[in-house]
Amino acid sequence: YGIEADLGDLNTDKRTFDPNFPNGTYAKLRGGLYGDVTARAGFVLSNNALLYAKGSWAYLDGKAIADNTAGGFGGRGSTSGFGGWTIGGGVEWMLSPAW
Repeated sequence: YGIEADLGDLNTDKRTFDPNFPNGTYAKLRGGLYGDVTARAGFVLSNNALLYAKGSWAYLDGKAIADNTAGGFGGRGSTSGFGGWTIGGGVEWMLSPAW
């Protein structure tokens, strides 16, 4: 069992055009800091194998923007800060007792 934390920076600033609306809509995604805190628990299957499950909370301090003011709808909206959960699992195999 254990706890793990990650922190990073998603350096992205992407803008795209959607022509499916009259005069189009622009959508933009801007990245920022991201991180998660993960808890992990497992049990030994054999002398060399560990089966584990993990779950966490994750967060991105990014921003999403949709703009269709040119499309006649007169709308622009944005949101920032995205939080959610992650879940996973796996098997670890010991290659050598000295590792």
